[in-house]
Amino acid sequence: MKRLIFFIAISAVFLTACGHKKDVRNFAINLAEKVAENQRDSILRVYPEAEVADSFALTFNPDSVTVKTSDDDGCYIVSLSPEASLMVYRAPDGSMSVVQSKGIFAYPDEKLIVAKKTGMWSDKLSDVEMNARMNDEEFFKYIADHSADHIPEILTIGKPDKEQGIGRYYPVINNTDSDVDSTEYYVKVRDEHPDYKKLGYTGGASFYVIPGKTVPARGTAKIPIDSTAGVTANSIIMRIPIEQLAMRFIVYTGNEYREYLNSKK
Repeated sequence: MKRLIFFIAISAVFLTACGHKKDVRNFAINLAEKVAENQRDSILRVYPEAEVADSFALTFNPDSVTVKTSDDDGCYIVSLSPEASLMVYRAPDGSMSVVQSKGIFAYPDEKLIVAKKTGMWSDKLSDVEMNARMNDEEFFKYIADHSADHIPEILTIGKPDKEQGIGRYYPVINNTDSDVDSTEYYVKVRDEHPDYKKLGYTGGASFYVIPGKTVPARGTAKIPIDSTAGVTANSIIMRIPIEQLAMRFIVYTGNEYREYLNSKK
């Protein structure tokens, strides 16, 4: 009889634990859907510490969500995706809240790329801890200041050519692994019209700019230029701030964040 009571008690505990995990899983999936849609107010109701985040983002498959018991009393670790997880606390009354997360805070792509390339990013930190790092604007200024001299020649101008329907054009060549949008640069044109010397133009020429065209990574765009004699594509003028150029186009060693911290000692 005692053995029967023991097994009944064990079964009850097991079923209760399974029921709790199911509740936590449903709670986490519901919250993950709100994270995926960046529903800030709904998220903060159950995860007030996330108030420091500017925005949220998540891609996940509800069928792949798993739950395991944490070493902390009443807490469960929920895996939402390979990169994202939650620590959920279930109170004795059945109410639930999030006490920690990883991988659901969102950041601008350019800052995220730099953080991962310079050693700033750490998968071991919680979202709140990582957010504190990502808000260190002094670091990103440090990167820009120390990287300006190492920005590669992003776009170059090739030799002029002709094509039916276009006329004369200059190829603009992208030397990087990132697309360069038409809004991110101008082509500077030099016009050496004979009259400019008579009019006293410096160097006997005038200059003006024309809009660029989107250039795919390692690709080329054709920029039509006036075929009048003396008119040439002179140079490229980038319209992207130096900080963004550094973030997008420089190859980093991965030690920059550690060097930055050392520089502050």
